[in-house]
Amino acid sequence: MAEPEHHYQLLFQRILHGYAYCRMDLDADGRPLDFEYLEVNEAFGRITGQLDVVGRKVSEVFPGLRELEPELLEYFGRVVRTGLPEVLENHAVLLGKWLRLSSYCPRPGHFVALFDDITASKRAEEARGESRLRLALALEATGQGAWDWLAAERSLTVSRRWREIAGVEGEGEESEYDTDRWVAAIHPEDVARVTGGARALFEGRLERFDFEYQLRTGDGAWRWVHGCARAVARNADGTARRITGTLADLTERRSVLEERALLEARLRQAEKLEVVGRLAGGVAHDFNNLLSVILTCSAELRDALAAGRPPDAEDAEEIHHAGERARDLTRQLLAFARKQVVAPVRLDLNEAVRGASKLLRRVLGEQVALELVLAPGSLVAVFDPGQLEQILVNLALNARDAMAGGGTLTIATSVAEVDEEASRREASLRAGRWVQLSVGDTGPGLPPEVRAHLFEPFFTTKEVGKGTGLGLATVHGLVGQAGGHIHVESEPGRGTTFRVCLPRVDQVATAATPASASTPPGEA
Repeated sequence: MAEPEHHYQLLFQRILHGYAYCRMDLDADGRPLDFEYLEVNEAFGRITGQLDVVGRKVSEVFPGLRELEPELLEYFGRVVRTGLPEVLENHAVLLGKWLRLSSYCPRPGHFVALFDDITASKRAEEARGESRLRLALALEATGQGAWDWLAAERSLTVSRRWREIAGVEGEGEESEYDTDRWVAAIHPEDVARVTGGARALFEGRLERFDFEYQLRTGDGAWRWVHGCARAVARNADGTARRITGTLADLTERRSVLEERALLEARLRQAEKLEVVGRLAGGVAHDFNNLLSVILTCSAELRDALAAGRPPDAEDAEEIHHAGERARDLTRQLLAFARKQVVAPVRLDLNEAVRGASKLLRRVLGEQVALELVLAPGSLVAVFDPGQLEQILVNLALNARDAMAGGGTLTIATSVAEVDEEASRREASLRAGRWVQLSVGDTGPGLPPEVRAHLFEPFFTTKEVGKGTGLGLATVHGLVGQAGGHIHVESEPGRGTTFRVCLPRVDQVATAATPASASTPPGEA
């Protein structure tokens, strides 16, 4: 055997591709009927499992091939008939394998087929397809679309649901979508933020892309979407090689939220109007009562003076008390509306309580005893003296009304330590070190359903005309405005204690003189 022919035989036998040289049997119309194996290599036997095939018909080697795989016979017949080479991926049913065939016609009526076993890659592709299908179904159920971006190609592969959300056309389950086209579709107000985030993700400065933005659809409408992505593969320099993500349509949800926000705003406006109406009605009623007292008593004084009688001191006293009550009501309204002039100073709480005690005894009357339990030394806080007096008067009035048959009101001062655990247990408590003012009575106490609403504006348990329900709401507002907090401790039959905590100033300073009981805060 000549040297070139020897090399040819070695190559022919050792190549990994299956090789078959065959003669085609055609009918009178040129249709393929069968073919005969003239020459095959070792790889043919390894791939097909058939070793002794030379000189035999394919119908004999693989019975039923014509019926089970007519497209294969047609493929070889077409190559012989046209003389043009063709490539085919064929599922060989009789072998249970996938083959990639390359065939050509070396001479009339004959063909050569080179083929490879691609079963493993086909199964892997099918597995990937099934995985993508499962992912697509899962994303479809959540209303999200999927996309995949390869940096080298600068193009997005997007799923059908992605295209539906973005309003773009495409064929099949996935299609190519140019990156520049995506950027051009982002709303001008969002483009810098979104592309900046995408760039940071690509460069490795951001681990997760997570943005809500507006995207222009194919018909020109804007839709709110939520984009989320992660880099699944990076280059050695940290830049992303591949990024995958999802796109969700938020338009309907945002529309619902916006409608709900509009309805809530309208409801709040209606509630405000209702509050204003209730406030106006309550204040008008209280001022009418006070004016009735003033007019009646002043008329008695005028008549007495006209008749030459000495004026009745009780009438003058009633006018004075009515004026004080009007002043207190005005104070509450100003504080509630945050229109008072606030003048916070470094205030010794003990001195402030001592200074207000005379006024408090007058407010409480003879049936209620006042006890002061003050901490030793000075307890300094930064607070408006007039507002502190107002807090004490409001709490004292509530206590007096609660103890209709008499009792004891105890005002105590102390340093309060509130730890994190106590703050978690009781929402009204805030952790820290505070100056505490406690105002406790010996009244009947409050049930839980009343305690839950104590600080709400216009909430009152008093009879109509006996109170506006602004007192405790005003106290709550003043304390909160100063950076403190207030909470109540009460049980039916065991009295009620209000604890006001104000930010503490550790350095001892000269206490401010409390405002006069007859001077409204902000007018001293």
